[in-house]
Amino acid sequence: MLQYIPYSEIDFQRYNDCVSNSLEPIVYAESWFLDIVTQKDWGVLVYNNYEAVMPIPYARMKRSFWKKSLVQPYFAQQLGVISKTPLVKNIHLEFLNELKDLKPLVYHLNHLQTSVLSDLGLKTRKNYVLDLNKPYEELYYGFSTSKRQGVKKGKQNNLKVSDIAIDDFISFQAKHMPLKESAQILRKKKQFFEYCLSQDLGEIYAVKKEEEVISVAFFTKYRNRFYYSQSAASEMGRKLFATDFILNYLIEKHANTPTILDFEGSEIPGVGKFMERFGAKNQPYMVVST
Repeated sequence: MLQYIPYSEIDFQRYNDCVSNSLEPIVYAESWFLDIVTQKDWGVLVYNNYEAVMPIPYARMKRSFWKKSLVQPYFAQQLGVISKTPLVKNIHLEFLNELKDLKPLVYHLNHLQTSVLSDLGLKTRKNYVLDLNKPYEELYYGFSTSKRQGVKKGKQNNLKVSDIAIDDFISFQAKHMPLKESAQILRKKKQFFEYCLSQDLGEIYAVKKEEEVISVAFFTKYRNRFYYSQSAASEMGRKLFATDFILNYLIEKHANTPTILDFEGSEIPGVGKFMERFGAKNQPYMVVST
């Protein structure tokens, strides 16, 4: 039986057990993650006794005259059906039909569900992942020539990776990002960083040229996955390939371990090529929208 359960009635012990032990690691579906990015404005479709779940996030959207709408949250790339054991296709279709009845503005299914429902013709988006369970030398020679040159240039310029305070990270990012983020997004971002770092669910880095910060990156850690969640580079950072340098740092640090580096993908061709040049492979996910 499939039923919708509002936030106030969710059995969080059962919900978190289903998500934390699911077939596919999906940090975006963890209750703490959804609490931060939706400010606790979400519910869940539940199959039987939490054998499978589908988070249903809400937000008040300007395009809907500030009415509450079902929409994929900022920071959360994928959601969809999550279960600890494989589900037959008909159950996935039952979830999908219930989701469509809720008329989402936009909702992203996860990669595992996408592979089950690939014949439906739904729109897909790209996500790039790199398996780090290989010797570093093998991973390094899987980089494109330009990426290896970028790493070398960083070393030649004596770039260093160091820690950075959350407020300094956010200030640097705000200064060097082309698009400005709202005060609400910045508050959520800070809350997200603080939670992840306090629970050993994140790593935060800066790349410095001498004492000047020229690039920053935040990686979310979850089960066997590192998500390339947030980043920015100054003009000098771009010239010195500081982003290549910091990604190589993480790859080298976690090489030869059962770890996936999740670049979180992009539909922008140039950004997708950037990820592919590290040897990352496309792992697509589907989008449902009205």
